[in-house]
Amino acid sequence: MVRESSPILARVLVVDDEEQIRKLLEGTLKAFGYEVKTAESEEEMREILETYTPDIVLVDLKFGEDRGKGLEIIRGLRSESDVPIIMLTSEGTDEDLPGAVGIGADDFLRKPPQWPVLVSKMNAILRRTGKSQIKREVAHFNGWTLEFGSRDIVSPTGAKINLTSAEYKILAKLLRAGDRTVTRDALVETLKSKSTKTDNINYHVSMLREKLGDDSRSPQIINTVYGDGYSIACKVDIGPL
Repeated sequence: MVRESSPILARVLVVDDEEQIRKLLEGTLKAFGYEVKTAESEEEMREILETYTPDIVLVDLKFGEDRGKGLEIIRGLRSESDVPIIMLTSEGTDEDLPGAVGIGADDFLRKPPQWPVLVSKMNAILRRTGKSQIKREVAHFNGWTLEFGSRDIVSPTGAKINLTSAEYKILAKLLRAGDRTVTRDALVETLKSKSTKTDNINYHVSMLREKLGDDSRSPQIINTVYGDGYSIACKVDIGPL
């Protein structure tokens, strides 16, 4: 059973250090039909991007006293991805703003934005880049369903269960590997946390098994490959939602 979702226009990631602006953008864009996630820093943005693929990113120019932080974020995003970017700013002259386009932004807009203008710019960029319709993938395994990019899994009876970030990343990695063994070291790398060690991986897998109702003594979903890592014990079908 696949979790039902309301139709949305696109996935939006807002990166802004002002909580009031983040909440304003999130609430208004959701009302227009977008799915929205927000980050107050580059670090939080990076964490979100590990499990979430936005169709467009809105980035503030100034973070605290660092007026150029937004440009730095845009440069970094553009070096790694072709995701559309709109820069938001409450400072600078109109002559300064086009410089954002030169380093990778697709467009720019002053804060607070005029909503019809912002939505019009977003929709035009999404149409031009072909990202206005979300391509979602789901994995079906042993009666369970996981939508990639979401930390909710759906049980064979239709119950929705929330995973922690670590549990989601581990399960997604194992499902995409199929019946191939994923080493504990590879899972540590997947979590990208300096404090994570192989013993922590064992704990997260134990908690994941508990949520899946999978007995480690007779596993139906996650196999332990002793001295190496883990693998998926059941058939996995991955396809579009």
